[in-house]
Amino acid sequence: MNPLALMPYIAMAMQYGPQIIAIVQQATSNADLVTKLETLPNQVVAVATEIGAALFPSAQKDLQAAAGAMAAFDHSFTMWVQQACNMLLPDTPKLVVDGLYGPLTKARVTKLQQNLNVSVIDGWVGKLTRAAIDGAIAKITGATTIPPGQSPTSPTMGRQR
Repeated sequence: MNPLALMPYIAMAMQYGPQIIAIVQQATSNADLVTKLETLPNQVVAVATEIGAALFPSAQKDLQAAAGAMAAFDHSFTMWVQQACNMLLPDTPKLVVDGLYGPLTKARVTKLQQNLNVSVIDGWVGKLTRAAIDGAIAKITGATTIPPGQSPTSPTMGRQR
């Protein structure tokens, strides 16, 4: 691929990345996330949807923009997902906690969804899988939730208000 062809996407990520991260963090549900994303320009939503469809073809079509936005733009969330997988799947090789939602992260999330009996197995940590992960971590640590950006094993981790 011609690296210059990526320039519009890079520029879009730089311009809208902080807004997308804020939207991801503020959303109360997957549907709310999609609704908030739709306030952004159409080309941003189209790129997020394209990313979500490529990474998570099994995800509901109407949620692929949310999946793409979370996986591609919120690296701290992806790092949290990777740390949670490492904590909750001790029998698998550890993921590199790099904030990149690649095929290994997706495979571990799929395994985790199966282990946690999540009703939708798609490799994406949406709100349903997030709740299941929070519950599993709470059983281990006693914390009610671990905010993205904090390690599941962080000594500063506490109960979220």
